[in-house]
Formats: sequence, C-alpha cells, structure tokens
Amino acid sequence: MFPEVPTIAESGYPGYEDVTLNMLLAPAGTPKEIVQRLHAEVVKAYWQPDLVARFAKRGIELVASSSPDEFGQLIRSEVSRLAKVAKEARIKAE
Repeated sequence: MFPEVPTIAESGYPGYEDVTLNMLLAPAGTPKEIVQRLHAEVVKAYWQPDLVARFAKRGIELVASSSPDEFGQLIRSEVSRLAKVAKEARIKAE
C-alpha cells in the first residue's frame, strides 16, 4: 500500500506478525450441531464480497477457520504460547 515505507522486516524485525483475532464463542457444552451451524453461518457472512473488499482496501487479509475444532486448537495453542511469554517476562495476573 505504501511502497516508500519500509516493511517491518526491512526495519529490523524479521518474522514479525500482526494478527487480530475476532471470535464468536459459545458456552461450554453447547451442542456440536449448534456450534457447526453457527460456524457455517458466520463463515458465509464473513466472505461477503463487499466485506472482503472493505478490509482489502485497508491491507487486511481476512482468514476464517475451517472448523470450530481448528479454531479451538488455535485458541489452546495461543494460550499455551502466551503463558510461556508471560512466565518468562514474570508477568503476573492482577
């Protein structure tokens, strides 16, 4: 979008990633068929061409999970990864 502005990697931070997660979560124990239906409807709404185009204009690539199980695994892995970061940095919950 801005060819005159160096990328984050070119600025000395290779491997940097900026990810924003937007989630729709259901209470634990929600029947699997309801979770599957919610996922299908959200994904259908998410891929509306006008929505994709609005985000693309801002340089944002939309990505949707392929299944509720895949997204659950992503959440678990992020919690584990960030718990390690917090422990190494001696960050305590208040």
